[in-house]
Amino acid sequence: MKFSMNVEYLARCASLERAAESIAKAGFECVDYSPKTDIDNWKEKMEQDLRIFEKTGLKLHQSHSPMFRYTWKPPVKEQISRLIEATAYAGGKYMVVHGDEFDFENLEYSPERAFEYNHDLFAPFVEQAEKCGIKIAFETVFEDYFSVHRGRPRFSSKFDDLKKLIESFNSDAVCCCWDFGHAQVEYKDKHAENIRKMGSYIECMHMHDSDFDLDTHLVPFLGKIDWKECMTALKETGYNGIINLEFAHGKVPEKVMDVYTKYLIETAKAVVAL
Repeated sequence: MKFSMNVEYLARCASLERAAESIAKAGFECVDYSPKTDIDNWKEKMEQDLRIFEKTGLKLHQSHSPMFRYTWKPPVKEQISRLIEATAYAGGKYMVVHGDEFDFENLEYSPERAFEYNHDLFAPFVEQAEKCGIKIAFETVFEDYFSVHRGRPRFSSKFDDLKKLIESFNSDAVCCCWDFGHAQVEYKDKHAENIRKMGSYIECMHMHDSDFDLDTHLVPFLGKIDWKECMTALKETGYNGIINLEFAHGKVPEKVMDVYTKYLIETAKAVVAL
């Protein structure tokens, strides 16, 4: 089984080249990487980054769509379209998205209306992904009553809504990205049960732990997730994809980066071995 992680996380305190070197040295074979597509020379910048990955032997596995929750404007759609193109060009297989958008300013919320809104919003991207040979992976999210629109529901945080959205496209180019931390916050003691229910739709992942019912993006075993239970469930689905770690908080000093990345991959291997 191959292992991956989001390379930009480590590049906060070092160059992308240094981060990639550390990841490769630790034993990772792939990266979660999202080229910036909101700049004019995005193709040129992406080519530079891809040369770094080629030099270190890393392959792009998945990317993550820009997140502009409830503030989508025409340029955002262009950025996402570019990222689909970029992901395919770079050899990636998945672009992860959040199916939680809604026009609260002009529409009255209901789960049914939010379902239609998200289906219609993402349908053109699914069509583009099909043509480019990659997949749109809808990520597990959790209800947070987003502060910008306090008290307003977050569509697809409920398991049934997420699965319904995925199935609505009736396309092999649509799947689920199982974010373990998000799923733990939302599903709690039904986490493993919902992994089984999502089944073979799970084709990629964000592996991290959570605690205090918050999206803390901890290293596995440092939070509340029952990893043995969840991995047993994941294996029952027939999952044979890449184990992709995702971190979001803090900054790792370059001085300890190599020790840290080695710790991460050994921890990921321990999770898989459960």
